[in-house]
Amino acid sequence: MTSEPTVIQRLERYYDAVPRRRARSEQIGPFTLFFAASGWPFYARPKLGGSDKIGPSDVRRVLDRQRELDVPRSIEWVDEVTPGLAEVVESTSIEVARCPLLVLDGAPRGSAGTVRMLRPDEVDTLIATRAAISAGFSYGGTTTGDAGIEARDAELDSAR
Repeated sequence: MTSEPTVIQRLERYYDAVPRRRARSEQIGPFTLFFAASGWPFYARPKLGGSDKIGPSDVRRVLDRQRELDVPRSIEWVDEVTPGLAEVVESTSIEVARCPLLVLDGAPRGSAGTVRMLRPDEVDTLIATRAAISAGFSYGGTTTGDAGIEARDAELDSAR
C-alpha cells in the first residue's frame, strides 16, 4: 500500500507537468528550463525529484541560457523542497521574491462560481475583464493598493 502524496509533493508534480503541455524543456544542470516560442513566459526550476546540490555556477548557467533564448530570467521553486536555494540565487546578485505558499486546510468552502468562455467579438467584455484583473492583481505579494470600482474603471479607461 502506498501513502498519499503530500500537498508539497503534489504541487511539485503540478509545477513540473503544467508547462510541459505548452513549452519545450531543457535540462540545464540541476534545473529544468521551460520555454515557449510564444505566449506565457515560463521559468526554470529544480529538476523534479532531483537531489543535486545547486551552486552559483548552476544558477548562472540557467540564467545565461534564458538570456540566449531571449526569455525572462526566472527561477521558481518551493523552499521546503529546495532549502537554501534562495541564498544561492542571491549570491549571484539576483533579487529573490519570497512568495508564501498558501494552502487552505479542509474541504473547499463556498460555491465554485461560474466560468464562461468569451467570444472573440466580445471586445468590451474582454477589456472590462482585463481591467478588473489588473486592478485586483497589480500589487505583488500581499501588498494592497487601490481597490474597488474606481480602480477598475481607471484601468478600463487606460485600456481603451
